[in-house]
Amino acid sequence: MDLIDPLTLLMNYLVWLLLGLSTSVSLAQPIVRIDSLPPQGLLLNKGWTWHSGDNPVWAKADVDDSKWENIDPTKDIHDLPQVRRAQIGWFRLKLQVDSTLLQQALALVVRQVGASEIYVDGRLIYQLGVVSTVPEQEQTTYLKGEVYSFHLSGQPTHQLAVRYSFTKANFYHNIDGFGNPCLALYIENSNQGHSNVLYNNLINFVLEFALTTLHLLLGVTFLFFYFSFNTHKPYLFFGLFALGTFTAHIFFTLRIRPKSASFDALYYYVGYVITNISLLFLLVGIYAFYARPKGPLFYGLVGYAILTLPGMLLFYNDVWMLNSGLYLIFNLDTLRQYWYAMKSHQAGAGARTLFVTNLVFFVFFLPSLALRLASLGGWAYISISIGLFATPIGYSLFLAGEFARTAHILRKRVVEVEELSAEKQQILSAQNETLERQVAERTTELHQSLTDLKATQTQLIQKEKLASLGELTAGIAHEIQNPLNFVNNFSEVSAELVSELKDELTKGDTDEAKAIADDLAQNLQKITHHGSRVSAIVKGMLEHSRTVTGERQLTELNALADEYLRLAYQGLKAKDKGLNWDLVTDFASDLGPIEVVPQEIGRVLLNLYTNAFYALQQKLKTAPIEYHPTVWVSTHHLANAVEMRIKDNGTGIPESVKSKIFQPFFTTKPTGEGTGLGLSLSYDIVTKGHGGRLSVESVEGDGSEFVITLPTT
Repeated sequence: MDLIDPLTLLMNYLVWLLLGLSTSVSLAQPIVRIDSLPPQGLLLNKGWTWHSGDNPVWAKADVDDSKWENIDPTKDIHDLPQVRRAQIGWFRLKLQVDSTLLQQALALVVRQVGASEIYVDGRLIYQLGVVSTVPEQEQTTYLKGEVYSFHLSGQPTHQLAVRYSFTKANFYHNIDGFGNPCLALYIENSNQGHSNVLYNNLINFVLEFALTTLHLLLGVTFLFFYFSFNTHKPYLFFGLFALGTFTAHIFFTLRIRPKSASFDALYYYVGYVITNISLLFLLVGIYAFYARPKGPLFYGLVGYAILTLPGMLLFYNDVWMLNSGLYLIFNLDTLRQYWYAMKSHQAGAGARTLFVTNLVFFVFFLPSLALRLASLGGWAYISISIGLFATPIGYSLFLAGEFARTAHILRKRVVEVEELSAEKQQILSAQNETLERQVAERTTELHQSLTDLKATQTQLIQKEKLASLGELTAGIAHEIQNPLNFVNNFSEVSAELVSELKDELTKGDTDEAKAIADDLAQNLQKITHHGSRVSAIVKGMLEHSRTVTGERQLTELNALADEYLRLAYQGLKAKDKGLNWDLVTDFASDLGPIEVVPQEIGRVLLNLYTNAFYALQQKLKTAPIEYHPTVWVSTHHLANAVEMRIKDNGTGIPESVKSKIFQPFFTTKPTGEGTGLGLSLSYDIVTKGHGGRLSVESVEGDGSEFVITLPTT
């Protein structure tokens, strides 16, 4: 039998020793015993271990966590740097539950900042948010005491494991001073847990709803009176304070169900920012209402309130003290203003009301600070909430007192007015009699003046008609007189030629007689020509005086405009075979038929085309060789009308005569080439006959553009 090496024996002994020590350490791991549950529940804040990283195996009950770090997860997330650095990890806690509790329905009441998955004996029972190290995938929750029922198996020992994440992308802050517990689990009786949470939520809801509603009604009332009367500017500031406080409480209420932990902190920060700004409105309103000078304390408070906005982000644990200091100093200053107002008898009982309600606020505000310092956050919240009711109630009573005082003053003035009315009733009666007599006399005078005025108006109308008729007659006489002078002159000359013709025939000089006969024939042609001019003038006058009698028909204006353009151009080209001008058309494709008198609109178009061609002929006489006469015709569809444009690059119309071109008998053409009735007749057809518009745009030397607008409805 071989001897055992002493070194081997020593090594084996050390191995067994180490195994024994490790076993003893493992067995020494703390187990939290739960023998009974107090009414408020049992907080699990001891016996927890922590390990950074992520391994699904760590949810199981038989995992060795003896080397894990001991931790209290109920602490503020700000005080657990190892959790914030890791961003994801596991909490584990071993429980030994009394058998009597295993027969009850239990509940976990959870307060949490972050995302978690809760496992009992390796079984996932609840997922609160989405656990992930990727900020875009992680969904954190901010739970203030949510109840989750669960059941434990019959064995006494159980393993509680929590997979937890809180990435660096999350924004968190202890603005309200109540802290942000990383993970706080309470074990309660299920029915008791639900009752406690329901009770707490009901209290919070009632307090926030009441405060929000009071400030909303108060703000609307102040702004209503300000905008209705617009005489008391402090009411504007009071209204902005109340509505600002209402908005702040809306943000505080949103914290009941925030979208994430970041949103919870953001809602609270925005709510406090709006609250501090609202206090400034109230401070300005108080100073304005009592006409108090703004001294160093006022500007110091304004500066303090402004500095608290970024200051709330610079500090973490003592932010609530920063805001509490602001509210304390602010209310002391408002008490001072109310005290001065009472001493100087300003605003009646209103100052006393506000002073008393402000004292009530202090009665609850100061104890809330003491309760918070004593870590009794729930009672501190209730105390400060009750104190906050003092402000809207006080200003409601103040507003009621102000209007009661105003009503009293109005009643007093009504009595004074009634007394004055009784004293002056006789004077008013005498004055009424005098006024009635004067009114009767003045009415008679006015009636006579009105009669005289109507007679004068009738005379003026008759004179105006006669003057217009005289102008028209003068125009007609001027236009007809010219060709008649030619007719008379050539008639006299023709009579003399007939006498000479007889003498030459008597003498037998046939050659001279033939010459005289030729002259006589020329005179007769000229008489006929000028007689035709007179006939054309009379015909134009008759056309100008008659109204449109043709029937309106659905007419394609594009086709009508194109047809008359070609007719006018062909008629001109028949006289001058070498004519080669550009005719450019741009007709709207969506232009449907409209109701017009086609013959009358055709006359208008023909007249405008003829005038355009005449302007081109006149410009050709002096234009350079590169000049090319052009006429543009276009149609356009407007909202409720159709527009037609006839444009030329002729001589244009001088600015001095542009306003006269639509007057009867006005023409710029030489004698014998126009009657001055064409444009006037066209204007009447378009405006009076069809309810449209006819206008002209022209630059002398560059051309003219006539615009016809016809309604479609």
